[in-house]
Amino acid sequence: MTNYDYDLSGTPPVPYRSSIARMKKGGLTAEFFSLYIKPDYVMNGGAARRTLDMIDSVYRAVELHPNDLMFATTAADIRRAKAQGKIACLMGIEGGHAIENSLPTLREFYRLGVRYMTLTWNNTAMRLTFQRRPSSLRIHQRARSAMSPGTFRTIC
Repeated sequence: MTNYDYDLSGTPPVPYRSSIARMKKGGLTAEFFSLYIKPDYVMNGGAARRTLDMIDSVYRAVELHPNDLMFATTAADIRRAKAQGKIACLMGIEGGHAIENSLPTLREFYRLGVRYMTLTWNNTAMRLTFQRRPSSLRIHQRARSAMSPGTFRTIC
């Protein structure tokens, strides 16, 4: 959506396939808009800015179509959207390089509504040095118990 600034109510340009009409025809209750950042942004910088542009595109789509779309960050939001006959719009980041090795950036993306982030995608693994205990990252208990204390010092 960001590249072509297309409206979800129209025919999506190739290679995209999302449109409100197709979502409704397929009975879609919710859609995760995946915020994928190309490898060029890792090499040349600007991954976080590009991610912000993509987040803004999702917000603009919801604002443009308030009768069809609803921004969601929780399961309760999805249920509410369904009850109102709307499609819940959620966001996730494909590739941890989007946060440019910054936990404050990750927290800000969460505040903006992003609800998942993959650590890697197809181009790179992220490097993070955490200065707090792993428990402060609110990692799922099962995942935390499977990792050694040194795991969070460097992820590469």
